[in-house]
Amino acid sequence: MASKPSLKPLKNPPLELKLRVLSAIDYAPGNCIRERIQQMATRTFHDGQTGGEYQFTWRTISTWLYRFKKRGVITLDHKTRADKNTYRKVQTNELAEAIAEVIGTLSQNKTGHIPKMAVYRQLLKKNFFQRSQLSQTSFYRHGSNEGNTFRILN
Repeated sequence: MASKPSLKPLKNPPLELKLRVLSAIDYAPGNCIRERIQQMATRTFHDGQTGGEYQFTWRTISTWLYRFKKRGVITLDHKTRADKNTYRKVQTNELAEAIAEVIGTLSQNKTGHIPKMAVYRQLLKKNFFQRSQLSQTSFYRHGSNEGNTFRILN
C-alpha cells in the first residue's frame, strides 16, 4: 500500500487559513483576547488545499487580528512589493559625481563640515536621484566619510 505524499506547507499560508485562525479566536478558551490568541498559538492548523500543517506564533496571529480589525480582509492577503523588479541601485561613481557637483553649492558649518543630510536633500532637490533610487541609509553607506558630515579639504 503506497502512502500519500506529504505536501510541504507554503511559506505564506492561504487567506482562507488565516481567516479560519481568526474565527477560531472567538471560540478559544480564555478570559481575554490575549489568552485566546495564545491558545491559538499552541494549536496546529491543517490546510486542506495544500495538505500542509501550520502552527503560528501568538505574535503573528495578533498581527493578523489587528490588521483585520483595522482594514479588513484585504490586508491579510499576501501582496508583492510595489517596487519589485524596479531598478533601485545607484552606482558609486554616479553618486560621487553628483556629490561633487552639489557640494560646491553648499556652505560649511562652524567646524568646516557639510552635514550629510544637507547633501542628501540637495541631491533629491536637484533631481539627481529619486528617493526610490537612493535611500538615506544607502547614501550614508556609499558616502561613508567619517561621521555625519563631509569635510572640505582645501
